[in-house]
Amino acid sequence: MQQLDHVDLTALHSLVAVVDCGGFRAAARELFVSQAALTRRVAKLEAALGFQLLARGPAGARPTPDGAALLPAARRVLAAADEFVAATLTPDAWTLRLGVTPTVAGLVLARFMSEWMPDHPEVRIVSVEDGVVGLRARLADRECEMALINSPLPDFAQGRFVRTVTVRAFIPAGHELASSPAPLSVEALHGQPVMVNGRRFLNHTLFEAACRLAGCEPKIRYQSSSAETLVMLAAAGVGISVTGDVLHPELHDIVMRPVASADGAPLRFDLYLAWDSRRTQTPAARAFIDSYVTYLREERVSRANRHVPSRR
Repeated sequence: MQQLDHVDLTALHSLVAVVDCGGFRAAARELFVSQAALTRRVAKLEAALGFQLLARGPAGARPTPDGAALLPAARRVLAAADEFVAATLTPDAWTLRLGVTPTVAGLVLARFMSEWMPDHPEVRIVSVEDGVVGLRARLADRECEMALINSPLPDFAQGRFVRTVTVRAFIPAGHELASSPAPLSVEALHGQPVMVNGRRFLNHTLFEAACRLAGCEPKIRYQSSSAETLVMLAAAGVGISVTGDVLHPELHDIVMRPVASADGAPLRFDLYLAWDSRRTQTPAARAFIDSYVTYLREERVSRANRHVPSRR
């Protein structure tokens, strides 16, 4: 074995990812890098060490005996590096980078944070804002410690279920489609002026896919990352807005209907608070997760109790 001047943590991370994913292609998707770049990283590590770490074959990649012997040490080095970074991030150890969609954050975090933040004055929260689809990539790229994303969770992540988000149509009062609060088939929106969030938002991705399967083509008039803006434009009579749940949609001049596919299946997705299980969590992240998981559990118990009929 050759003497190494330094340890390339990126190469070690790449090696572990290829082993865990069973091959370069899956690992490249997991790490959001090209397969060629991932191959070069591992090849460079093998050249530096002087022996082959992975055996490539039609079924994927598996560690050689030398690679298998090195793998536990590689995992320990990566874990120690994460722990070192977390321990030396003063004062950033108490800064939490939270990946959120602004509208969803208002729905599922505002009440909790209004109670939690006064009790944790040492924590500074920085929002990393994107659509749910974009937040998956930001979590993988370690741009945030945790994020509100849809299921299924990536292999590297752990999380807790938060709520189910429903795709809804917000329709101006007086519109022909505003006569009923029942689910609205995407077929009814063919040719209608529609306002949406855009492809980085899962509610739009689901809506677009359902329209494509049904062979219908709404007229996309406006696109915005703000669900509240879309709702207000619908209330002003500009058109029908299709977006996810919003915090306070109770407007006298608007009708809200859940959106369904042509075969009647509701368009919705499950939302999770997720974090990278490969990273050592900062004190701020640990405090937030522990408190929020407890909050969610108590909220579900309270909601269940409210629906239990009283005995007289």
